[in-house]
Amino acid sequence: MINTDLTTLMAELLNNDRFDYLEIILNSEHGATSLDITRRILKSRGITQEDKIRRENIKVNKRLRKLIKLGILDSNQRGEYTISSLGYLLLDSWKELTEKAETMKKFHEFFESQGNQ
Repeated sequence: MINTDLTTLMAELLNNDRFDYLEIILNSEHGATSLDITRRILKSRGITQEDKIRRENIKVNKRLRKLIKLGILDSNQRGEYTISSLGYLLLDSWKELTEKAETMKKFHEFFESQGNQ
């Protein structure tokens, strides 16, 4: 059985770049390899040198394997990562939480005044 401790799952997703990894995979047609993900992340930072990509790919691959272990991602024989059903559930929950946080920020004054009554 896969670990479904939400604290552990969310803590891992909140680490640097994890949601970016999921977004890249989500927007890919059939999944993405660790090298695809590494290139996209580094390109967004203006880094295109192959030696830096190879070094960073080692770290990205390790992080992706941890997401597999947690049940957030799946992988296939071609080394492509896809989002698992648990991963989709977490992404949907994150989207909903983000929307609620934006609402709280937008109507901060109202919510604060209601809490003090």
